[in-house]
Amino acid sequence: MKTNSVVFILLSILLLAGIFEYFRDNSDKELEKNHLYTIGRIKRIQMPDNGSEIVNYHYSVKGKEYSNFFSVLPENEGQFRVGLRVLTMFLPTNPKRSRVLYESSVPDTLRSPFNGWKELPDNICR
Repeated sequence: MKTNSVVFILLSILLLAGIFEYFRDNSDKELEKNHLYTIGRIKRIQMPDNGSEIVNYHYSVKGKEYSNFFSVLPENEGQFRVGLRVLTMFLPTNPKRSRVLYESSVPDTLRSPFNGWKELPDNICR
């Protein structure tokens, strides 16, 4: 009886993990397909004792402020600093869904439109 309970719990955990991964993957695909761009700014960088840098950033869409975070890959650690302007991809139907584009730098003189860009402006360095 105890073995059946353990097997049931393990199968339930695997099922929930699979469902979570399915929806996360679909959400990433939607962001890739239907995104707009805006400018974000690095707000904070945390360095956990046992992991890589965690970068918190914020950005504005239609006058509303949003924030998000990401973990930095070891080969990119030290690339970000507080106050750095970063190109941010977001989902227009759910602006909370966003991602920072590592390969782009944003000049201080550039301002993003109220609703964001459909296409990147020419003066974005990639």
